[in-house]
Amino acid sequence: MPEQFLSLFYRGSSMRSTFRVGDCLKVNRVPLSVVRPGDVVVYIIPEYSNPDRNKVVHRVVRCVPGGLITRGDDNQLRDMSVVLEEHLIGCVTHYERGSKTYRVIGGPLGWWRGRSLHVWNPVRIRLVQFIKTWIFPLGRWFYRWLRHSRVVAYFWKPEITQIRFETKHGPLIKYIVGKRTVAYWLPDANRFKCIKPYDLVIHPPESHDS
Repeated sequence: MPEQFLSLFYRGSSMRSTFRVGDCLKVNRVPLSVVRPGDVVVYIIPEYSNPDRNKVVHRVVRCVPGGLITRGDDNQLRDMSVVLEEHLIGCVTHYERGSKTYRVIGGPLGWWRGRSLHVWNPVRIRLVQFIKTWIFPLGRWFYRWLRHSRVVAYFWKPEITQIRFETKHGPLIKYIVGKRTVAYWLPDANRFKCIKPYDLVIHPPESHDS
């Protein structure tokens, strides 16, 4: 007779908003009749013979006569196959991450969580694409404009100390703010380097540009 509870490690990406790879899932073996919409279940795909690859962890979106309709929290579509009684392993009740144990939200609250993720994830993907396509390039353009216009130097005047060193490559001038080196200049090598955001107020010396 199989044990009532079993543990398995999560893998994959279809539930990444709820679990992380390597989380230890605690599964309670239950019959199909007690599973509710919103519960997270583990079931077997009978077409896969490899016992390490044939288990799926998804959330129940609807109960139908004799089976369950499931969907990953991060999947765009529901699973094509109905989960039957003989393929159901059980419900995920808890999961361990590191040294902590967390309860898995199921039932009505779990259903609302899954539903909200199904709505939010496509919006999040489009938002990220919009930011990468438009906001980041616009931000880079604006930053370059600030640097070349030198307008920031009229409002921000950090206390900058210049220290000169003699090296085997020639003189080295360091620009220091507090205890931090924020820029350096090698005149003989015609090399000037400045970290952000100090490049908005520290500019290459005239001899560097010539």
